[in-house]
Amino acid sequence: MKTPSINALRAFEAAARLQSFSHAADELCVTHGAISHQIRGLERHTGDKLFQRKKRKMLLTPVGAILVHRVRQSLLALDEIFSSQDRTDSARTIVVSTLASFANHWLAPRLSSFREAHPNINLQLLIEMRFADFSAAANAGIRYGAGGWTGLHETRLFDDYLVPVCSVELAKRLNLSEAADLLSAPLITNARQPWSTWLLGVGLPPTEPASVFSVDDAGVALTAARHGAGIALSRFSLVSQDLKLGRLAAPIRARVKDPYGYHLVHQPTSVNQELLVALAEWLSAEGMIMLRDIDEILDA
Repeated sequence: MKTPSINALRAFEAAARLQSFSHAADELCVTHGAISHQIRGLERHTGDKLFQRKKRKMLLTPVGAILVHRVRQSLLALDEIFSSQDRTDSARTIVVSTLASFANHWLAPRLSSFREAHPNINLQLLIEMRFADFSAAANAGIRYGAGGWTGLHETRLFDDYLVPVCSVELAKRLNLSEAADLLSAPLITNARQPWSTWLLGVGLPPTEPASVFSVDDAGVALTAARHGAGIALSRFSLVSQDLKLGRLAAPIRARVKDPYGYHLVHQPTSVNQELLVALAEWLSAEGMIMLRDIDEILDA
């Protein structure tokens, strides 16, 4: 079967990014019919529907979501090959701000994967204790929350789950059998990650329980838990590696969907938009891989 044309792939990528055939047509200076024709050709090539209409948006199907990630990587590689030789290093650099807890526990262990996927992108991390001023220090930021930040373009990367964690030794000594048993165990509380959300999710009264001690930093809470100080409530993203490697244990297997999630945010007028799309795609893919293994890791 004939390989799809570059025009078809660019039409597909633009339609996926803009969630609109009309907007894709405007961006590429072609007609709506031309975009539809290119998409139909790709669907015949793959044998699957790539888009589904939801209200006024054209959203990707699961097959389309997988394909667009590969297409964007390929287009980025082609652009790099045929780019002018005098392109400055700054044109391939993106500075991303993030909190220390996310950088240490989730992002840093995966940076080699990003380098393999995008060897021509220079990713610089800016570790901050507050939201960055994207007009000055950083091109973009990875934020945790409900979304809806005024004046910023945001891409939801992946969801997360809340799980109790502690040292392996403490988990064996407590030998908890059900969620209610946790209320009599030594707990570490964190005002930024209240226990009430998890308690409500497992059917217990959503009141903040008594604690051994309280902290206001996720990294400190996890370090204390790792050394046997008590049970901390954590986002799964921050402890997936420690649980997988046996540095932490889940004394109760119950997990609760976090109402918040991770987003990549930047100014609508940010430069290097193509690089930011590539970063968002990679972050989302890594998040999906992590969540795919959550049951296996918690049941280990």
